[in-house]
Amino acid sequence: MDSKRIEALRAYLLVASLAALAINVVTLYAGWMLDVPDSVFCSTAFKLISLAAVGVVMIGVRLRCGVAFRSALGRGAVVETRSRSRMIVVDRRCPGRRLVCLYARLSGCQAVVRA
Repeated sequence: MDSKRIEALRAYLLVASLAALAINVVTLYAGWMLDVPDSVFCSTAFKLISLAAVGVVMIGVRLRCGVAFRSALGRGAVVETRSRSRMIVVDRRCPGRRLVCLYARLSGCQAVVRA
């Protein structure tokens, strides 16, 4: 595997772990504050719902980052190089800079913030 693919997989793992963290927080709240029995969290249905939620969050983040990238591209805040290195140059004043950088990582590109 090349390094760009590994970076893209690491970015997807980051998004998935943040989604799983949010699910854990909701589960803890439901267990402690709402007195939901523990057997609910051990069921196959809950595990499948959790897996689906992580997938939906990953797709949603990817789509939202893509919208931010296309918006920044339209405003001229992003320059995409057509070279073999697949580099994206982002203006530091871009309002969606973090989402654009995450989009670059998810796409296997390198993002460089222009000063």
